[in-house]
Amino acid sequence: MLTKDDKKYISGTVSKAISGALVKNNKILIKEMVGLFTASNSYIKEVNEKLSDKIDKVEVKLIDKIDKVDEKLSDKIDKVLDQLKTDDNSINDHNKRIGKLEEKVFPINV
Repeated sequence: MLTKDDKKYISGTVSKAISGALVKNNKILIKEMVGLFTASNSYIKEVNEKLSDKIDKVEVKLIDKIDKVDEKLSDKIDKVLDQLKTDDNSINDHNKRIGKLEEKVFPINV
């Protein structure tokens, strides 16, 4: 039969063994969790760098396309402005000719 001291010794030993095992398991779990977080973090950094590179390339292509469109639009706008100047000059010439014709047809006598 077990005495009180025997029971205390057994329960203390078992308690120490269990708590020691729990501490070891917790340390192992913590190491594994830190390892997983580190691996995840490095993967996220890698993906971030790849996406950043792709975004930079797309940005360069977009800037080039925008510049080309801007050039084409500038050329078209310049052509339209030149045509408007030509049309305005033509209208002024027609107005002068009409004025001269009116003077001949409807002379002003004072």
